[in-house]
Amino acid sequence: MLGSLILDAMSHQATYTGRFREAANLAQAARTGTTGVATATLTAHFHTMEARALARLGEAKSCDLRLVRRGA
Repeated sequence: MLGSLILDAMSHQATYTGRFREAANLAQAARTGTTGVATATLTAHFHTMEARALARLGEAKSCDLRLVRRGA
């Protein structure tokens, strides 16, 4: 869990510095690393972080898919 929270923070930083592909990858890694152990709220947060980065990349369909995912 700690590693995923660190990846989440790194995703935030990548977004703030304009490295949106990296931000999406970091958020996805955070989510993947907590599969089966994270709460639904935390999983939703990771999906949202990834969606935000994808939106900034102009990838509307991928962004939408991340926003409708539920615990997957």
